[in-house]
Amino acid sequence: MTVVVIGILAAMAFAGYQRTVEGGRWQTARDILQTIYSGEVVYWTTNNQYFAPGAWSTIYMDDPNVTIPVTFTVVVAAGPPPTFTATATRNGGPCNAETQTVNQARVFGGVWQQNGTCP
Repeated sequence: MTVVVIGILAAMAFAGYQRTVEGGRWQTARDILQTIYSGEVVYWTTNNQYFAPGAWSTIYMDDPNVTIPVTFTVVVAAGPPPTFTATATRNGGPCNAETQTVNQARVFGGVWQQNGTCP
């Protein structure tokens, strides 16, 4: 009986831990998307165009693809009007392949929601 109770408690603790870790990754990805947005706005102010990073330092930031298991990309469309969409795609875990996005109007989207673990 004791083993069963300990097993149930351990399962509940692991689920809470997993939700906390995934929530942290979600928030970190959101923060990095905000940084990408800010860098693109500054680049636009200087160059009157958006930049699809080959070298992230061009938009005044380090490569975000080495911080967490999330891939960051930026797609620029010349327009008119010129636009960009930055995407964070989760690699692995319960939210594998889920995305968050931000565009030039600072509208956030995507299907990776901050709900703990993904369905």
